[in-house]
Amino acid sequence: MNMPYKTSRDYQLLKKLLDEGKEIVCFTDFPIDNRIFRDVCKARKIGEGRYSVTCRGCEYASFWENHNYKWTFEDEMRMANIEFIEPNI
Repeated sequence: MNMPYKTSRDYQLLKKLLDEGKEIVCFTDFPIDNRIFRDVCKARKIGEGRYSVTCRGCEYASFWENHNYKWTFEDEMRMANIEFIEPNI
């Protein structure tokens, strides 16, 4: 996808921004008819240790720190192929 702005896959930074209460614009894969499109979505912290990446009622990625996941927040974002726009303010 040709995006004329800088995106990041620095998931430690994304988690830090979410922990600060920011809602972050993201892009993720959206498969339709055996093709992959990039969908615009929003990442946010939805509770203590709970994170969600959603768009139009679809949850593309989620992570709860208190669950016994075999993966990390960074792994979850990587599996969903999340890119985000770094805030400039």
